[in-house]
Amino acid sequence: MLQRVVLSWGDNEFLPILLDIGHNLKEENLYNCESNLIMSSQDYFMIHRSFIHNDKQVNMFFTHYKDRLSRGFLYYNNKEFNVVDHRTYCTLQIGKFCYDNINVVRLSQNPFDESVIIP
Repeated sequence: MLQRVVLSWGDNEFLPILLDIGHNLKEENLYNCESNLIMSSQDYFMIHRSFIHNDKQVNMFFTHYKDRLSRGFLYYNNKEFNVVDHRTYCTLQIGKFCYDNINVVRLSQNPFDESVIIP
């Protein structure tokens, strides 16, 4: 299933709680992802999302306990990045456009910044 995902890592970007005003999420960080539910039980579920960025595969794995993110990771260019938060919105405006059923993934840092060295 295809779903839209916007990535967030900037200090001035926020994940909306009630209103989608002032979040500063960027259109250039919006991707169409292939999304698959890979495990589901009574309390836990795991999701795998993937897309291509600069001709390289990006994979994201999320484990949720009930309705909260338990842990998540983004893999790009043989590096692992921690997912701080993962939310789904019924509708969210990003830039000039409004998107339905969109996911926002908050990361600890920019995974596409080649100057960053991961320890």
